[in-house]
Amino acid sequence: MPTRVITFKADDELIEKIDKLAKMLGESRSNIIRKAVLRYIKDNSILVEDERKPEVVETIILS
Repeated sequence: MPTRVITFKADDELIEKIDKLAKMLGESRSNIIRKAVLRYIKDNSILVEDERKPEVVETIILS
């Protein structure tokens, strides 16, 4: 699948943590961020799949 470039804002502390992890794992900064976003989407997939407002979904999950 072709990839596209996106930008986002991050403070220096977050960038340093991303860079440190990337160096430890021998991966690119981009790959670390991509994996984190994919994990976040997976962890919150009910919100992506459910068209109701997030507050309603959260209430259902916590009930």
